[in-house]
Amino acid sequence: MKRRASNNHILEIIWNQPILNQKNSNIHRCLYLSVSLQTYPTSKNVSCARYHDCRFIYWNRNDIQQVTRHVQFNNYLNYDQDFYTALNYLTDYGLVIGEIPHTFYGKPWDVRSVQKAIHIIYTSQELESHMNLLYFKAASGLQFLHS
Repeated sequence: MKRRASNNHILEIIWNQPILNQKNSNIHRCLYLSVSLQTYPTSKNVSCARYHDCRFIYWNRNDIQQVTRHVQFNNYLNYDQDFYTALNYLTDYGLVIGEIPHTFYGKPWDVRSVQKAIHIIYTSQELESHMNLLYFKAASGLQFLHS
């Protein structure tokens, strides 16, 4: 194992053993931000990070208007910092509002019953509780069990 700290406050650890259950990997490396190493060494902070056992922020309309910040959708997809910002809003406030993408099913919430439907989205049969598109390579990031 080699350790190396860089000027941008990142600790790099290069392991000389393969990753467990990955036969083709000879070495692998881990990068740790110094702020993470300073933040998580206590069991309370680890519990907060791992189990979301954090203090929730209770808010009303006036409160949320004071803290509302916008993250552009493309930035959310392409920049770690914007993605992290959105996740922090979700963790702290329990809410992130974003664009609703149009899919090959059509407009969002355009649900209808179709006679002799060829796709389950238009079925006239009762649907059990389920989650959508789990078989896709890029299924929705947050899935909700629904009927």
